[in-house]
Amino acid sequence: MDFDCKDFTQRQVDVEFSFMHEQVKRLHKHFLVNDISHYIWFSGGGFHVWVPLEQTLMPNNGYEVSRIKDGGKRLIMKWHKLLNISCNDPTVAFDTAGMIRIPNSYNMRRGCWSIPLETNELIELDQYELLDLAQEPREGYILHGNNPIKLELPKRKKAGLVKKRKMIDLPDVSFDKLLILPCLVQAALGEGNPTHKARFHLANYLAARLRFFFSPESVNDEDKQEHVEKIVSLCSQQGWVDFDKGITTTQVKSIVNGGYSMSTCKTLINEGMCTGICRYYDGTAEDIL
Repeated sequence: MDFDCKDFTQRQVDVEFSFMHEQVKRLHKHFLVNDISHYIWFSGGGFHVWVPLEQTLMPNNGYEVSRIKDGGKRLIMKWHKLLNISCNDPTVAFDTAGMIRIPNSYNMRRGCWSIPLETNELIELDQYELLDLAQEPREGYILHGNNPIKLELPKRKKAGLVKKRKMIDLPDVSFDKLLILPCLVQAALGEGNPTHKARFHLANYLAARLRFFFSPESVNDEDKQEHVEKIVSLCSQQGWVDFDKGITTTQVKSIVNGGYSMSTCKTLINEGMCTGICRYYDGTAEDIL
């Protein structure tokens, strides 16, 4: 779990460090009371919380990955609601394509080390005291609690079974006033190295949304060029480790002009990108859920 000085339920508006810090304290105290195993690192601008799972999960296809993401999102959203948490970046936890900052490494941008914290340090020190503490590296890790968490995965669909689906409540993320599907937020947005398929589905969705889901033939060349520039601009802001503006522009142009159909929920589930059946579910995956 990655905590930053942003409110992810309010379109990522900036918040004070103390506001975010109090949320991490609440989560830590909740874990201690329930004896849940976890580790906490101060990262310079926020906190990283690692929660070990009781079992090792080894998905062998995209559908299994989607089940894990679904179960993980439900668990995290339960903590969010219980503890009124809004500063945990929803794109990080259970992201199988992103890159996790190495614990105890040096953060060049922040000018400090990522260090493991004791309970008294997390609870008692403020932002500037933590920054002073993080000027010196620390080895190893500090375990809090004794019991790894059990992750409940959604059950497979049984033949002939029809049930009313409970939608998972995920925070909305927007770009240029356009809402981005939660699965694409996690799969493609944020620092890391998203897969080619994740980038394609993101660009393809944005291309369709920018033309209001009309066919590419109905959009003039000037508008298409504007759509390309907007999508490339979004990609350039993510911090992908291999981002190349020229290559990205070429690929986005191909998507914007190519007339691709928008990816269905069934496709995204089978490719392991679904983070849980949300309110934007299109009903195409009933045979596999």
